[in-house]
Amino acid sequence: METKKNRQVILVLVPHRDLRAVLRKKINSQIEKGLKGVYPFPLAAPLARLSKALNADELKQTAKSLRHIIGKNKLRVNETSTTEFNKDMMLFGPRLELPDKETEFILYKELVIGTYLLPKNTQEPALLSCFLENDEEPSLSFRAAAVANMFWQQDKKKDEVYFKWKIGKLCWLPHH
Repeated sequence: METKKNRQVILVLVPHRDLRAVLRKKINSQIEKGLKGVYPFPLAAPLARLSKALNADELKQTAKSLRHIIGKNKLRVNETSTTEFNKDMMLFGPRLELPDKETEFILYKELVIGTYLLPKNTQEPALLSCFLENDEEPSLSFRAAAVANMFWQQDKKKDEVYFKWKIGKLCWLPHH
């Protein structure tokens, strides 16, 4: 990342690679069908905006807290949703439900495993309405996940908007 002035730090939940592989397959299918007007997002669920990146101990404590909330349960996703990502963009993806949202570190209204960013005030592309349809699995779920710092930057060159991101070292939720 060249400049830090417009860089944001976001705490994210990163699902296990098996779920990410299923979602990538769906994304590739939609792109092949001609999906336009969206921007890619790094298959992670934003939990909170941070003033600075969490250190390793803070990430470990957050992972323990999340595992305590989730318990032995699997996290399920079975429908899509959009949530506000920033003043210009909405985040689209499978909605994730935690058993209990009474946590100090989750600040987004809806937890969405981001697949695409959509410009605000634009109509959702029709292809997105069938994102989770045509599944062999009736419900997607995962137990293994990690938390990480994500460094996010939105830039504009001429009239083109683009995004850069980097996900820091993963801190896996402990086994329960």
